[in-house]
Amino acid sequence: MALKVTVVGVGLVGETIVHCLKERNFPCEWPPRVAATRERSKILAGESMLVEETTESVFKGADLVLFAGKEGARGASVTWRKTAEDAGAICIDNGRDF
Repeated sequence: MALKVTVVGVGLVGETIVHCLKERNFPCEWPPRVAATRERSKILAGESMLVEETTESVFKGADLVLFAGKEGARGASVTWRKTAEDAGAICIDNGRDF
């Protein structure tokens, strides 16, 4: 069964996470859902992907959310972790906020 993965953040860390998911054939739907502060297209893991604006809706149906945003009071995991967990996702933060 393929997991529904959402990656929040598309800087160097987010890009690396997406690359590792692909490189290691992580058992997730491809491409993963990707979110950041604004909607745009971006090349990740060698593919053009839609980056969605981070809103409550990007966590709907997610099994796993990987946070790769900045840390601190305005960081992605501080802002969105509870929303993602309430939607039923397991959350992993690459920083030290959680």
